[in-house]
Amino acid sequence: MAVEERRRAMIDRDRELWGIALNVEHRHGSEGPMFIAGMIGKATMKGDPVGVALWREVAARFGQLVAASNVA
Repeated sequence: MAVEERRRAMIDRDRELWGIALNVEHRHGSEGPMFIAGMIGKATMKGDPVGVALWREVAARFGQLVAASNVA
């Protein structure tokens, strides 16, 4: 894979994760962390390390959204 393709794939992945975080914020509001924790728990119970990693990345972005909204 060429460097430009890898960079584009990383950007697409980042956008996807931010999209999920924004969706969780929209649908669950202040209960977002509990929802995300539940998704991490479900992925853990299924033995799905990719799902666990995905939701941990979403959690990090959700935290950034909350921090940014508290500053504004």
